[in-house]
Amino acid sequence: MGFGDYNLDLPDGENFAPAAEKVKAMAKLLNAEPFHLGVPASNRQEWDRWKEHSFGRHWIEEAQTLTSQEINRITNELIAASYQSDSRAVYTGTNKEVRDRLTAMTLAECIEPNGKYLSKIEAEIEAFAGLITWVNPAHDDSGKNFSGETIEIDLGSGQWAMIFSTVDFLLGDRLKDETRQLIRTEIEQRIFAPFRERIESGKDIYWWVTCNHNWNTVCLNCVLSCALYLKDDLTERAWYLALADDLIEYSNSGFEESGFYTEGMSYWAYGFGNYVVISELVRAATGGQINWLK
Repeated sequence: MGFGDYNLDLPDGENFAPAAEKVKAMAKLLNAEPFHLGVPASNRQEWDRWKEHSFGRHWIEEAQTLTSQEINRITNELIAASYQSDSRAVYTGTNKEVRDRLTAMTLAECIEPNGKYLSKIEAEIEAFAGLITWVNPAHDDSGKNFSGETIEIDLGSGQWAMIFSTVDFLLGDRLKDETRQLIRTEIEQRIFAPFRERIESGKDIYWWVTCNHNWNTVCLNCVLSCALYLKDDLTERAWYLALADDLIEYSNSGFEESGFYTEGMSYWAYGFGNYVVISELVRAATGGQINWLK
């Protein structure tokens, strides 16, 4: 990922898995149904009020503008070119373009649910299934993700997983069944399975699990938001909540009594912004029974 960022191998028999009793306790705090921190587009009472608002008009116009331009997508060839040129710019521009377009189309469909962008949204998501990796090339110095030797979670893959799960939540059964199943299959393979295997085995654990800056906060936010919504089994959701409650302590260690934070000012909106979001996610999912911001 970066210089000095190496995955962890714990001594045999040790791991980061949350205690069974803690998982049981967390299960009692969660509702029986999956949770997402948002309002689905099917709730027209909430979404219709944005139609004539400047917020709603902005996203409707943005979707129209971005879909009328040439459609560029992230491809395996683009990722390879990023490695070959050793430049973030090759990938970053298209990455932002795809994210902005998908966001605008999704919000436009929430504000004006006329189906105009549904097939385009599905095409965006389906294109990601063909990618060797969702990891940002800038975070894959060894190239092992792109070569298929490993599956890691970085700021990029975590963010895409969270975006896709949010699109699924917002639009629901207006999306094709095949697309919704694809979202679940891909996130299971690229996020949940490799993450849990490492946490429980104690081997090759992602380095950001124990860091005290935005990587810990952001990646936990992405993984937990996906798990609370996509995992049907209550015990599984409780496992991820218990784990996040354990691991967020590393982010907490980045706050000093003086008020200084490890990252300084430049990353404050990003790192602490995600800290606020995951804190609200946990507070809302547990009915206010866990409040990290206290």
